[in-house]
Amino acid sequence: MWTGPHEAGVLRADATIVDVSLLVEQLGKSSLVEQFEAQGRGDLAVAAANARHHVIAIALDGLRAGHGSLPGSPPGPGLLAERW
Repeated sequence: MWTGPHEAGVLRADATIVDVSLLVEQLGKSSLVEQFEAQGRGDLAVAAANARHHVIAIALDGLRAGHGSLPGSPPGPGLLAERW
């Protein structure tokens, strides 16, 4: 039987599917790598790629169980739906 991440104790209890959806959306925005490539700044591509990996690791670590409570109230599904 499949156990969800909350039940398995690996995802923080106060993280919702909307939180994860927004996080994925934000991390999917134009990265530094793309921005520097568009500017013709290939000399910064490796540093930008390293920064992206670093920030993604921080975001993923924040989803793990064992952290303090998140600030504010969680966003509801209506917040996402209102954009369309």
